[in-house]
Amino acid sequence: MNINVLFFGQPRYLGNGYVYRSIYNEVLNKYPGSKVYAHMWFDLETSNLKSSSWVEGQPYVPYDAPSRFWSLYNPEKFLIEKPRNFSIKSINSERLLDSRYYSEENVSNAFSQMYSIKEVSRLALEDSSEDDLYILTRYDGILQRIPELDNIEFKNHLIIPMGTSEFNDLVWIFGKKVLEKLTEMKTDGLHAGQEALNHPIPEEFKKLWFVDKCKGIKLVKYNMYSEIVRSI
Repeated sequence: MNINVLFFGQPRYLGNGYVYRSIYNEVLNKYPGSKVYAHMWFDLETSNLKSSSWVEGQPYVPYDAPSRFWSLYNPEKFLIEKPRNFSIKSINSERLLDSRYYSEENVSNAFSQMYSIKEVSRLALEDSSEDDLYILTRYDGILQRIPELDNIEFKNHLIIPMGTSEFNDLVWIFGKKVLEKLTEMKTDGLHAGQEALNHPIPEEFKKLWFVDKCKGIKLVKYNMYSEIVRSI
């Protein structure tokens, strides 16, 4: 069984020592031979890196983020793309448009996360085997209380953190079945039920991907923890 860490999204606050030490202590050092895969949105013009409206200020992204990530994690595969805008203007959703969270940038941010998740999952799937386990996390997330990963049942579940969010998306643990479904995340349309969203936040889009695509896969909430950093 191989343990694989999958990074997605923007490399916000990359270089924060707490983040690296938590991933090293919880995974990389604990399971020698762990592999790292990554998809990164990056542009030297950092103003092109957009945030959701509830994020205060412009998150810090180091100018040397790709080389800094490489030196820290030595990824097996690493895909870098310039930021893109995503839109669901063709979808008629009065509930979504009336939401106080609705804006084109918020919707684009949710879909950019899903695209990044889909691409890093595709990279990992190229090297996957039936017994592999995967930890999906962000560049700016501190990991704590990760469960023992030699539990074979994990590969048939999607493990998410307990917390106030119904579908906490800061760190996930899963096996190949879920990995395959992640490569089917839609970024040019909606999964079933997404047209009825009340709030265009990433957790809601991802939850409905799970409902639509992961039938037969058990969702398990575990007392693990991820905290997003807001400083370097």
